[in-house]
Amino acid sequence: MKKLLLFTGIALGGIYYFGQQKLIDIKSIVQQLQFKLLKMYDVKIESSAVKFKVDLSITNPTQQNLAADANGFVTLSKLKYYNLQEEMIGQSNVDVQKIMIAAGETIRFESLETSIPISNVGGAINTILNRFKNPDNIIVKAELTTPAGVYII
Repeated sequence: MKKLLLFTGIALGGIYYFGQQKLIDIKSIVQQLQFKLLKMYDVKIESSAVKFKVDLSITNPTQQNLAADANGFVTLSKLKYYNLQEEMIGQSNVDVQKIMIAAGETIRFESLETSIPISNVGGAINTILNRFKNPDNIIVKAELTTPAGVYII
């Protein structure tokens, strides 16, 4: 019985260690991903928000492949858009549970529904929309949802 408990403890410890190491590796790659806003279109002004679609690319500049297929445990849930002063100006709700980007490769997301709450826009709708038309004025961050919490990278 003692041997069985010892073997089980060693096995669980090994699984935990390798799982933690994999998480550290993925986090290292994810923190280096480069997000680029490609274009904005189909602008609609509604009572609560300005809504439009965006195309976005994500580049893995590292020499390691990113393969985050965690059976729903890790989900890319939102893309958040910030101005250069790091004030959030809008977001896209996405639901990507399997992220695969080879080393040095780029993937593209098209037609992401994006919204800017009217409360964030105020009287400066044109200024906000012009920022989205010039992708260099936008910082894109990803929101990852895991059982351990929500992380913005």
